[in-house]
Amino acid sequence: MEDLSPTKRKEDQVFSEVKDHNSIGFDETEKRATGKGRIGSISFDQADELFRSYLDESNWPYDALLFDPRIFTFIFEKTSRLVASKPKAHLIPREGADVLGAKVNNSLLNYQWDLANYGGTMLQKWALMDINARKYGAAFGLCKWRYEKDGRGKVIFDGNDMQVLNNRDTAQDLTANSVENCNWFQARLFPTMDELERVNDSRGKIIYKNLDQLRQAIGRDSDEGSGGDSRSSALTSRNRAISKLEIDPYGKDKVFKSVEVVTEYRRDRWITFAPRHGIVLRDIRNPYDNYEIPITMLRYYVIDDDLYGLSEIEPIQGLQKAINALLCQYVDEINQNLYSPIAIGPGVRQHTLEWGKGARWIMNNPLPNRKTSSSSTLAAAHWISR
Repeated sequence: MEDLSPTKRKEDQVFSEVKDHNSIGFDETEKRATGKGRIGSISFDQADELFRSYLDESNWPYDALLFDPRIFTFIFEKTSRLVASKPKAHLIPREGADVLGAKVNNSLLNYQWDLANYGGTMLQKWALMDINARKYGAAFGLCKWRYEKDGRGKVIFDGNDMQVLNNRDTAQDLTANSVENCNWFQARLFPTMDELERVNDSRGKIIYKNLDQLRQAIGRDSDEGSGGDSRSSALTSRNRAISKLEIDPYGKDKVFKSVEVVTEYRRDRWITFAPRHGIVLRDIRNPYDNYEIPITMLRYYVIDDDLYGLSEIEPIQGLQKAINALLCQYVDEINQNLYSPIAIGPGVRQHTLEWGKGARWIMNNPLPNRKTSSSSTLAAAHWISR
């Protein structure tokens, strides 16, 4: 029997709101990631290829595969100089302020910086954000309180945490040009069911509801079935594809089933839902009561009417491709001169003839006339391709 209770109707209305934001927000994220429908601007996939010094051999017109790694070099060197050691900033009490309180807060900040090492140290996280901001134009970090228990109820993590978000897994209010004036911001994660049960955003008893419906939807109660939710085919990892790895690792593990969970952060409200299953897992007030979205953004070159800034790769991508083409063309020319075509008389039987360095050409006269240049002789040669 269909549930027509007021609670269910309210959940359906909330899901309709966040689902609409999800559709329009991630549609724009897909355009940023793949470049579909965008002319002149660089996509996330193109930025990853240029940063990784990747050449697609099947679409490259030269035999040589040389990539001048200057894009990787200048981004990596900037990050190394900017994020080289732990920041030394500290609180300085003003006249009449509490000197002891400033010292205590300095010690607390240092402790929280060292403690927030889930998924890597804070130095590593800020280095990753710096690289992402230079590649894509902006980088985002989710800053929340992480409260985690093990299977026996013992607290194993209780403190501030920052998680660097994959740009392909974020969607923003299209009218915003900064996080501060976003009406909403959506972050997509792929936790397991165990994580949903164990991890919280505060020390309170704020737990996810409707988990039994979600378990049934992904088939966790059955020994058979898939490994849960997978990523959208349009938003798969380009870095994994370049490395010839499994493009979409989510949804393959039948033991620890992954779930696509999206949280919409508003200034006064957090809504967590499973978009593929139509389930609202949480709808609560902002637990920090600060009327802020818990997202930090790193951006270097601001564009007036866009949340993202300018990628450092975009202005030079054409020059980088031209440098690669000239390098490969030069090496191909050298190889062609070193391994010039071998002239063979018409009486010699050849089964495989091809074009390229060291190729064998059947010619009317393999010995060129002294008065005829070798280039004109080769031009007049009869050659047979395979």
